[in-house]
Amino acid sequence: MVPLAHPDPLLAACLYCDASQGSWGAICTQVNESDLSKPLSKQEHHPLAFLSGRFTGAQLRWPTIEKEVYAIVESAKRLEYLLLRPGGFHLFTDHRNLVYLLNPFASVSGMQRYQADKLQRWSMTMTTYRFTPSVIQVVVVPSISPLMVDKFEWPTLQEIRDAQKTTEQPDLVAWSGELECLVFGDKRVWVPDSRDRFQRICAVAHAGRSGHRGERATAAAIRDWCWWPSLADDVSRFVLSCIHCVATRNGREPRPYGPAIHATKLNDVIHFDYLTLPEDEASHNKYVLVVKDDFSSFTELYSAADPDVGTCADALLQWFYRYGIVPQWVTDQGTHFKNEVIKILAANVGANHHFTTAYCPWANGTVEVVNRLLLKCMKAVLSERQMSPSKWESVLDRRGNAARAKILEHLAATAASLEAMHREVAVTSDRRRLQARARRAAEAKPPSVSAGDFVLAATVIALPNKLAIKWQGPKHVVRALTNWIFEVEDLNEPHAKSTHHVSLL
Repeated sequence: MVPLAHPDPLLAACLYCDASQGSWGAICTQVNESDLSKPLSKQEHHPLAFLSGRFTGAQLRWPTIEKEVYAIVESAKRLEYLLLRPGGFHLFTDHRNLVYLLNPFASVSGMQRYQADKLQRWSMTMTTYRFTPSVIQVVVVPSISPLMVDKFEWPTLQEIRDAQKTTEQPDLVAWSGELECLVFGDKRVWVPDSRDRFQRICAVAHAGRSGHRGERATAAAIRDWCWWPSLADDVSRFVLSCIHCVATRNGREPRPYGPAIHATKLNDVIHFDYLTLPEDEASHNKYVLVVKDDFSSFTELYSAADPDVGTCADALLQWFYRYGIVPQWVTDQGTHFKNEVIKILAANVGANHHFTTAYCPWANGTVEVVNRLLLKCMKAVLSERQMSPSKWESVLDRRGNAARAKILEHLAATAASLEAMHREVAVTSDRRRLQARARRAAEAKPPSVSAGDFVLAATVIALPNKLAIKWQGPKHVVRALTNWIFEVEDLNEPHAKSTHHVSLL
């Protein structure tokens, strides 16, 4: 938390404003007038106020220049009690054209009339303030591909020699007449402390024609000719943070499992999903709708030609007619489940429909396990009877009848024994789930993602090939929906937003 300072009339007031695609922000500070002649990093500013806001409606369609001016005018209005001083205030912006546009008597011939009128009204508002506009140089973010930048400065021996002359000599180095510089051990050039120089040396040894080799190979290549005390740590940090290596790295970061929805009694939660199969030669069906009761694992199967909403709604109504209405449904986000018909059906029966995160089959694992077991069972029976895979529906009927027979055995028990069974099964199931999550957590890495971070997001490639890149980005984490689900935004136009599980970040 940053403490705010009390306004001091003897200090100079400064207003820093900026705007992005969807929001704007401003910081008001006070500083000694003499500090303004120093570099920005050496000025001692004391914050007076912070402002921010989001663009909504038609504001989102404003051009960049209007969003920048709006941030200045709106900040000046809200902070008038801090900025109205005899000596005025200093206005800082990174947009050079704003200095000209804030002049109410200026005009731009190529600007639309409505846009010129709006900017003129804003510039007239700014005439009520005394301020000195200044332009701040934009800080350039280091390139993710430094060797591809024309201005990249390759590290040279002469540069290192010059740096050694202005740096205190450590005890471990000695003069080399052959190389005309200070060396460490067996003629390895000592590189004086400089973050920028270390980064450039690591970039040459790791990227480009070096082929983005691993940490050991990169460190070995650097140790062949130079040395500095933190070489191993710097190389390790550089290789691990190389965005190209991260994006093309195989595997997935293991994450601990979070809590899932489960039942504590019969017909409390159901899971349903479509299973894709080859076309049956008799019925021409290609899908099976699997509906499973979470508590008893009782399952019903419905064959269908297409994974449509009609089959799903009809199967749910049949289930409710036989066993009663289920208050909680769990499915993935397929269009056959996430649509207006199923939404109206859930509202009419008073049920809550929970959708699992896209591309996270483990989140819908209760029914995915049934799909896997069903496939195994059908393959085994088809193999035993020497039947073609195109005759799977005859095997499915046998599987369905067996499942229905199984539930009748449970219904034959008395009400008292059922109540005791419910409590025992619920406690046992919870204990097993906690044990399974603990085993998973022991091998997993806890998520360290929060709003404001920049991450790579896994994408699903429709037609993958050996050179396809799975991880795309960087993307900006906008907000955390839960401890495991995050909303991210693309940095490029049109700034699309998407939701991802933490294991896919």
